[in-house]
Formats: sequence, structure tokens, C-alpha cells
Amino acid sequence: MQRLLWLGGLSLVMLGLIGLWLGLQPALTFSRASAALEAAMEPGSDRGTLAERVQQMEQLASQLPQEPLLWRRLARGYLLLGRPDEAMRALETAYRLAPASLLIQQEIVALGRLINEQDATLWQGLGYRHE
Repeated sequence: MQRLLWLGGLSLVMLGLIGLWLGLQPALTFSRASAALEAAMEPGSDRGTLAERVQQMEQLASQLPQEPLLWRRLARGYLLLGRPDEAMRALETAYRLAPASLLIQQEIVALGRLINEQDATLWQGLGYRHE
């Protein structure tokens, strides 16, 4: 009987450890994907590699939608791929998850300025002059 209780307890501990490991898997995957994305953002990196890493982060975003850092990293990837509107949406998601983050607020303001400058340049190229 005592041996049966001991084996039952051991089984519960093992199940708990397996559950903990499975629970940590998305976080470990995020850590690896984040490091790979950072490497792909280095100057001189292949744009195709960056696009693949961004796609991996998008998949992770569906698994870890409550992780503001993931959305910030995704925004940087989008911006480097020339997709500022998607970058802004990712930053807005990060802000909704962490509204007290001054860093996210600053990134939103900086990206907004960049988008506005691009819009102004486009309008000027079309002959529009804002007075």
C-alpha cells in the first residue's frame, strides 16, 4: 500500500513537471524566435530571412497574444520590411496589453511621426503643398 502511494505521488510529480514543461514551451520558443529575429535585423542580413522570422513571430503571436514584448518585436520587423501600418497595429496591440509602458508610448509616437513624414513626402511628390 505504501509503495502504491509512493508511485502515485511520483506520478503526480511527473505529470506536474510535464505540464510545467509544456507551459514553458511557448515562452522558450518566443525567446528563440526573438533572438533569431534580432539577428535577422542586423545590417546586411537577407531580407528573405527577416520575412521568415517575422512570419514565425506572427505565428507565436497567435499562441502568446498577451505578450507585449512579442508585439513590439513584431512591430520592428514589420517596419524593417517596409510595412509601417502593420507595425503601428502591432504597437497598438502592445499598448493595449501594457498601457503604462512609456517605452511603447514613445515607440508609437516615433512611428506616427515617421508615417506622417512619409505621407507628407508622398503628397509633395504628387504636387500638393501644405501651407
